[in-house]
Amino acid sequence: MASSRRTLRVLSVYRYKSTGKLVLATGYGRVLPLNSDLSFSSKPAHRVRRDTELEDTRVRIEVEEGQAGDTTSFMVVRRWNLDDLPAKSSDPSAPLEYRIDVSPAESLTADERRFSGARDSHFTAFLLGGASAICLLLPLMSGGMNWYPTAALAAVLAACSAAVALGTKRFSDPRRLAEIAEAKERIRARTRDGIESALRNIKVWEAMDGVTFEHNVARIFRQKGYAVATTPRSFDRGVDLILTKDAMVTIVQCKAHSSTIGAAPVRELHGARAQFAQASNAMVVALFEFSPEARRFAEQYGIELFSIARDHLRTTYRPTR
Repeated sequence: MASSRRTLRVLSVYRYKSTGKLVLATGYGRVLPLNSDLSFSSKPAHRVRRDTELEDTRVRIEVEEGQAGDTTSFMVVRRWNLDDLPAKSSDPSAPLEYRIDVSPAESLTADERRFSGARDSHFTAFLLGGASAICLLLPLMSGGMNWYPTAALAAVLAACSAAVALGTKRFSDPRRLAEIAEAKERIRARTRDGIESALRNIKVWEAMDGVTFEHNVARIFRQKGYAVATTPRSFDRGVDLILTKDAMVTIVQCKAHSSTIGAAPVRELHGARAQFAQASNAMVVALFEFSPEARRFAEQYGIELFSIARDHLRTTYRPTR
């Protein structure tokens, strides 16, 4: 059985200057394509050519990287924008995140490590350890060399390496680690509040593309207690989301258009019901309004019509024609 390991990494999001498409840099010149909502695209990872121009979006994504044999997988833990982090203050009494670089990530930034008191062993320890290894290899490489003197020297160098390593390494102060953890949680809460605040603005919804719209519709229903599954974009059969709550399954089609939604999506979803035998309900989610024909058809076939503007935000705003 292949062994697996999982590590947390903070990766940077870049944008192709030529196309505007987003990618996540995973290292060694390789990138993962992203959708506009920063979710992973279905496209495979690829290597970037040296002459390709990329610009840093200042968005960071913490991922859990899994390695099983030759297969690498990534799962998003959290996302943030560096521009949204607190501005620095010279006030020594200010909260920690205003005095040093604190990120929402689980791992520690360089500033956080310094504040915690942690310090790696001095580089001299590694040099002494390397010299000890060379002393042990010399008799093997030279053939007839007497190995006793070199072995003795290797032992002395190894002892010195261990002494330097132990003498120069410093571990984190638990109280300072707790202070860092509290600062990280404040930043995470601030990020969550910022997202929720933005999603209360109909103009933000109006500017979304289809993928981002689906992502945030899913967010609404998760908050309502539903388990939400997305369907493959290449074979969704007219269904974008599958909601489950109290053993009841609802299939959902999302329409991000600012214009009034006609009967065609409602008919399409009604036709898709035959392919989702487990679904007891069906719903079309639109940004604004549905046509009278769409409402008649939905009432006839028991399909729920949900408007982000009317039913979620309860706003009277409608785009001008």
